Amino acid sequence: MNDITKYITEHFRLISVQMNTDGSEQRETYEGNCFLGKIRIRLGKNLLTGQYYQLVQYQVQAAEKFVVPILWKSCMTETFWNQILSVSPCRYEVYSSRIYRQPKLKKPKEISGINSFGSACYIRKHCSPKLYLSGNDLWLKHTDYFSSVFCPEQNEQGKSQNYYLEKYFDKSKANKFTYTDNWGAIVLRNEAWIVIRELIPLIYTELPNYQIADIILESQIQVEQGINNDVTWRDFWKDAVRVTRNYLHL
Repeated sequence: MNDITKYITEHFRLISVQMNTDGSEQRETYEGNCFLGKIRIRLGKNLLTGQYYQLVQYQVQAAEKFVVPILWKSCMTETFWNQILSVSPCRYEVYSSRIYRQPKLKKPKEISGINSFGSACYIRKHCSPKLYLSGNDLWLKHTDYFSSVFCPEQNEQGKSQNYYLEKYFDKSKANKFTYTDNWGAIVLRNEAWIVIRELIPLIYTELPNYQIADIILESQIQVEQGINNDVTWRDFWKDAVRVTRNYLHL
């Protein structure tokens, strides 16, 4: 029995044992939890030698958004350990944040001297936060973090964007035509340094990008409960995972 098989037999609950017709082999099914949720594990054992086979079958029962419960997947025990058992859930954390007009944020000391390896798209042409790696953690500075929109007083509503920029922000925007055509919203940008703790072990698993994005989003919802299953955030995390995997040549 190797260390991985020993870990399974000691830390997971044995729920069934099946033996083949000639009594030379048996299949043991264990149940427990992993970072994906509840999991069932099948081990094959040669009863003549007393040795377990190096092939594992597993079935994720609880996290239905990640693995279809009726399917069993197979892999070698070492792969199963590296991609399932030894992987911890990633954790979403807001390291620091600022609202509009507050002092600028300082780069976290944990990534001091580390250069960005790429960026992920949050809002096309407007917000593409840079990504940084430090150990198993992914860092980013989000430059449009739950920003608010400027709302003029009722007696000033309906004015052009330049009117508000000049009166309240001492700025102006060039007109595209001879008349004022700037009528878009004025976004008061908030910013935040965000870190996804222990993300890199997930990056090395076989989970597709969108499933890892869902895992990050689930952790983010625990911190920012109002976002629920926000499509913009899910697409952003999917792009961040894609860029990170490309950087690591995965």
